[in-house]
Formats: sequence, C-alpha cells, structure tokens
Amino acid sequence: ALQVRTLEGDLVCSRQKVSELVHETEGLKMTNEAIKKLYEQTSESLAGARDEVAALKNIISKMTQAEAVMHGQLDATKMALDQMTMDSVKKAGHISHLREE
Repeated sequence: ALQVRTLEGDLVCSRQKVSELVHETEGLKMTNEAIKKLYEQTSESLAGARDEVAALKNIISKMTQAEAVMHGQLDATKMALDQMTMDSVKKAGHISHLREE
C-alpha cells in the first residue's frame, strides 16, 4: 500500500511536471510565432528599402546624365558666343578699315 501511494505521488508529480512543460512549450511556440512574424515584417521592410534605394540610384543616374548634357550645351553655347564675338570683332575691324579708305 505504501508503495502504491508512493507511485501515485510520483505519478501526480510527473503529471504536474508534464503540465508545466506543456505550458512552457505553448509559451515557446507563441514566442517563436512572434519572432517569425517580426522576421517577415523586417524582411518586407528591407525589400521595400532596397527598392527605394534602387529607385534613388536611378534618379541620381538620370540627374547626372542630365547634368552632363547641360554642361555640353553650356560649352557649345560658350563656343558659339566666342565665335560670334570674334566674327563681330573681325567685321568691326573690316568696317573700320573700309572707312579709313
């Protein structure tokens, strides 16, 4: 009878430990799910950030190309103005020369 009581006590103690382990396991599952959800959200945010960075790089590239075109146009305009100035000086010199004659 004493042995049966001891076994019953051990059984109750074992059931209690199993119940505690089940409770802890449920808590770990919930924590694991929360971590998975956070990981997925972080991954999505990271993907969005990568897309934004790629878009910004594209914009910067286009702006750099536009700046190069504008510099080329500015150089061409300066050359045209220089040529017009030289032509005007030549004409003025030619006209002065004709007046002297």
